[in-house]
Amino acid sequence: KPLLDSFSKENKRVLGLRSARAKPRLQLLEPTTNAEICQTPSNDKDDSRFSSCLTLPTKKNGTHTSSSPVLFLDLFNCDSVKPPKPPRCFSDMKQIYQPEFVLSHFIHYSIITRDIARLYQPDDPHWNRRPSLKEKGLTFLNEFSEGTLLHARSILPHETIHWQTACATDSKDKCPVGIPCPHSTTYKDSLLDKNKFVDQTTGNYCNCWPNRHIQEYWLPKLKSVLAELDRDHDLTRK
Repeated sequence: KPLLDSFSKENKRVLGLRSARAKPRLQLLEPTTNAEICQTPSNDKDDSRFSSCLTLPTKKNGTHTSSSPVLFLDLFNCDSVKPPKPPRCFSDMKQIYQPEFVLSHFIHYSIITRDIARLYQPDDPHWNRRPSLKEKGLTFLNEFSEGTLLHARSILPHETIHWQTACATDSKDKCPVGIPCPHSTTYKDSLLDKNKFVDQTTGNYCNCWPNRHIQEYWLPKLKSVLAELDRDHDLTRK
């Protein structure tokens, strides 16, 4: 909130967050040979190609209504594009905006803002077709000091069937899961879909970068809140 307040004082009305899909971390998934889980609705469950896939681990105990103990924030904390995200990630951006300034918003974009919706005033000598510089339109957040977006979007188990061959150096297929790279690993956007990234300390294939601030700050806070909710839930049941 203090950050949003500071932007308001600077007349910055639309805040943009560049977006690139994060990957579910392999280490937090578990293999299954359950054909009913691995198959797609249109495939025969007896097809040998669907004999193994990856899924979320099943929660064995506890009071969460979720079937998995793994939090999405933890599972998907692996950006396929190492921050700062390049300009091409603009197309899938998300926005935080002031409704009184943005009069029409569609999917990712502020289509009509108060500035561009001004009516022509033929009798106003100060009227200008250009938007006012006093109210700035889209401002992208600094991913390191202001805010970042973790695009956590589910993958289905059948999408992971060929992960062992896809998740390898120089593979021609797209790896569906995340294998974290050290932050020291150099990122080149031109290599993103070529499976060329390697952990220099081990020589092993890798393809995504965890956000350390999420791992060290936000996840502990979230887990603490959920643990408190669990305790309150247990007390109400007794």
